[in-house]
Amino acid sequence: MGRAVLFVVLLAVVLMVAEAQLTFSTGWGQGKRSGNVEVEPCSPEEGLYVLYKLIQSEAEKLVACRDDGKS
Repeated sequence: MGRAVLFVVLLAVVLMVAEAQLTFSTGWGQGKRSGNVEVEPCSPEEGLYVLYKLIQSEAEKLVACRDDGKS
């Protein structure tokens, strides 16, 4: 169990670092990739909350699978 928690924490740190390295050019013009989609800026807290909820839901799935195997 300790290794799984360590792995999840390490994965979260790597994902946060990798996210900061992704950048896209804003000068694409009117190509088919440039849509007129208005996206509200999100805060780092929202991203962390989404990540927390994702990890929590996956952990619940793992516990449910483990409990199903013991029946």
